[in-house]
Amino acid sequence: IMRSHIKVVISSLIMLVPAYWISEQIDWQTGNSSWAIKTGLLAAAITLSAFGYFVLQYLLKSEELRFLNRMIQNRLKR
Repeated sequence: IMRSHIKVVISSLIMLVPAYWISEQIDWQTGNSSWAIKTGLLAAAITLSAFGYFVLQYLLKSEELRFLNRMIQNRLKR
């Protein structure tokens, strides 16, 4: 259990990097940027963070990710 927890913590910390970098690219509190730009940057931050998390979980051979993959494959076979 501890090994799995460490993998999740490492992946979560790495996930912060693109989210933080993208969030620093714009001033969210002022009206200097349009809502479309802010929404696009927010979507990019979420997408890159999630992608990075899943890639790192795959590289760390996460048992939870394997379980999720098997579950999805079983659902698609029905």
